[in-house]
Amino acid sequence: MPSRSVLLCAATLGQALFVAAFAPPPTLSAGPLSRQPHLRLCAVACSTPPSPHNQRRPVERRHFLGVGFGILAHITLKPLRVFAEDEGDEIPPSAAAVTPPVTPQSVSATALFSGGDARFLQAIFETKRDEGVLSTSIGRTGDGTRAVQVSYDPAKISYKKLLGVFWHEVDPTDGGGQFKDRGKAFRPVIYVSNAEERALAEKSMELLVESGIYGQGAPRTIVPFAVDIKDAGSSDSLFTPKPSDGDKDLVGPAGGDEKKYKDAMAKSGRAKFFYDKYKPLKTTACEDGVCGFVYSPCTSQNSCLDVINGDW
Repeated sequence: MPSRSVLLCAATLGQALFVAAFAPPPTLSAGPLSRQPHLRLCAVACSTPPSPHNQRRPVERRHFLGVGFGILAHITLKPLRVFAEDEGDEIPPSAAAVTPPVTPQSVSATALFSGGDARFLQAIFETKRDEGVLSTSIGRTGDGTRAVQVSYDPAKISYKKLLGVFWHEVDPTDGGGQFKDRGKAFRPVIYVSNAEERALAEKSMELLVESGIYGQGAPRTIVPFAVDIKDAGSSDSLFTPKPSDGDKDLVGPAGGDEKKYKDAMAKSGRAKFFYDKYKPLKTTACEDGVCGFVYSPCTSQNSCLDVINGDW
C-alpha cells in the first residue's frame, strides 16, 4: 500500500494543479495562501510578475492540467496496482490473461450386432463412415455368436440409425441362423448397453412387425420376429475381436471389391431376399375402393421406412 507521504504528496500536487489551471492569478502579497503548506507550490509558481510572455491563457492551463494529472496517475495508480497484485486482489478483465477456448473432445460409443455371416454386417456399416461410423470389428461373443462391433460418434449418427442399418440387412423372422449360415452362432441378436438402447431396440422391432414388411402378399401379412435383445454386459455377450472371421476385401458397395461383394450377396441368398421384400409390387387387389395399384411394402405410412432410416 502507498505510504501516507506518497498519498499526501499526490493530493497536494492534484490540488495545486487544479488551482493553477482554473483559479485566477493570485496576488503577490504574503497572505493566507503562503501560509498554507499544501498550497505553497502554487504560491511559488505564481510569484513571477505577470508579463505578456508568461501569462497563461485558458487553453494553456488545460494543457498544464492534463500533463499534471498524467503524472499524478503514474504516482498513485502504479503503487496501488502493485499492492493489489501482491495481495491477490482481482485484476481487471482487460489486464487478465486470455484463456484459449477449450475444444470439446469427440465422444465415441459402441454398438454390437449379430446376424449371420458378420462380414456382411461389417460391410454395410463400413459404408456409413461419412455419417459417423468410426470403425468396425468382427469377432465373437462369449457364447460363440458371430458379431460385429461398431464404434460411432453419437453426435453424428444415432443409435436409431444403426438399428435401421441392422434391420435392413437381416431376416428377423429366422431365429435359427441367417440364410445359408445355420445354427445358434448365426442367429440375429441386438446387444444393448443400457435401458435406453433396449427401449429403442424393442420399439423399432415393434414398428417393423406391425408394418408387415417381412410377411407375404400385398398387403403383407404380419409375422413374428425371432430377434434376441440381450444385455451387452453379460458374460455370454462379451465381445472378442477375431479378424480371421472377416474379409478385408468385402467392404460393401462403398469401396473395395464391389464385384466380390455382389457375388457374395447373391450366393448367400441375401440379395434376392432383400429385393423381394422391399421391391414395389403390382397387384389387382382393391383397397379403399381402388383396384389395381402398385404396392410399396416399406413406406413412411406403415413406419417401415422411418425405422430403416432411423427417423422415428
